[in-house]
Amino acid sequence: MADVSEPVELIEAGIRAFLDACTDRQRARITLLEAPTVLGWAAWREIDERFGLGLVSSALSHAMDSGALIRQEVPPLASIMIGALSEAALLIANARDPVVARDEVEPVLMSLIRGLRVTP
Repeated sequence: MADVSEPVELIEAGIRAFLDACTDRQRARITLLEAPTVLGWAAWREIDERFGLGLVSSALSHAMDSGALIRQEVPPLASIMIGALSEAALLIANARDPVVARDEVEPVLMSLIRGLRVTP
């Protein structure tokens, strides 16, 4: 991702990296399936919001500030994007074949991001 400078491409690269990480069955089992049970839903959600939401909010703000994405309220958009990413992660984690599931969800997430682009 260090070679990417265009803000929307950076978001897309981040999504791809996240999806790739979700295909690791052990990581997915621990972080997505067991963590909410062990930590409790409220604590797990707070951790997700503190770290994931901040990263997504920052990326969206940067893309809006650069003029690449349509300007809108970042907090609700970031929350919706986190929701989409979380559901994609769970689909991958619970899939019989995580790689196939990952390949199925990527175009959907990319369509969401591309739909937010400013059209010239």
